[in-house]
Amino acid sequence: MKLLLTAAVIALFAPGLTAAAGEKPDAGPRRTISLDGTWAFQREGDKEWKTVQVPSSFQDHEGMEFHGVGIYRKMIPQFGVMPGRRVLLHFQAAATQAEVSWNGRKLGSHLGGWTPFRFDVTDQILGQA
Repeated sequence: MKLLLTAAVIALFAPGLTAAAGEKPDAGPRRTISLDGTWAFQREGDKEWKTVQVPSSFQDHEGMEFHGVGIYRKMIPQFGVMPGRRVLLHFQAAATQAEVSWNGRKLGSHLGGWTPFRFDVTDQILGQA
């Protein structure tokens, strides 16, 4: 099974997806923005998007018989990045294979069974990528 994630929205298949502002050890507390909540979901090849809650699994909203590719997306309100700090998009878990994009540009992929992974999205937020 392959899970396709898109963003530009940003998308996921993960309990507890967060965008976190990372910083230097002496730069003060880390700010975390939870992306849990309402997301759009589409089965690959379908035209319709439906609303789902994250964290969740395919089986929560597609049933036990679904074994295809699903696309999750979410709009993230703009926020600033303080100089010298990094922004990490952190996924708590994703099953099998995940491809992650930000505004239509591929960030990378992950292969693993329910393991965490993250991408640095600082340049995307600052408009440099």
